[in-house]
Amino acid sequence: MFYDDPADSLDLLPEKLQGIVEIDAITDTLNIQIDKLSAYIKKNINNRFPSTADEDGCARWEKMLGISTPLSGTLQARRDAI
Repeated sequence: MFYDDPADSLDLLPEKLQGIVEIDAITDTLNIQIDKLSAYIKKNINNRFPSTADEDGCARWEKMLGISTPLSGTLQARRDAI
């Protein structure tokens, strides 16, 4: 599914449609959008948990919990404070 590596949408089409320039262009654009969506979903899933949160996720957790950023400021220190 979208958690690992999304499949190439061209592989999902019948062989008769593969190799047509217009269809190839459409599937290339579609693959780019699917990759962006997959990255967005992964980021949001990871930011739901302090142990896997990135900088944006930590900032949100800190705001929700009223925690000020630790002086060391490393990502792991921020996760530990949360």
